Amino acid sequence: MDNNINPSENSQQKTRAEQIVEWLATQSELVGPISNSKGFFIRRGKIIKLKNGTEVEALEWLEKEGITGGKKIGGYQVKHLPPKDQFAECLMFFKEVLHAPF
Repeated sequence: MDNNINPSENSQQKTRAEQIVEWLATQSELVGPISNSKGFFIRRGKIIKLKNGTEVEALEWLEKEGITGGKKIGGYQVKHLPPKDQFAECLMFFKEVLHAPF
């Protein structure tokens, strides 16, 4: 075990999933806004080119990265919506906001 790592410093580092969700939230050409809520969604079929040059389908990549419906990641609640009518399958990211009683 590396004794040079400060536990409080290490706990403040973002996970890879948190970094990915944070990046996705800034990609307006890849994601769409959620009306009536803070957050965004991404539909199946979007292609992402990774740093190593590999092109991947976005939802497949997110699943491999552990970003799936039912999880809370980086202040977002993730919800999976299956395909319906003319809409492709998507992941929705709802920004979690806590309301104070005062």
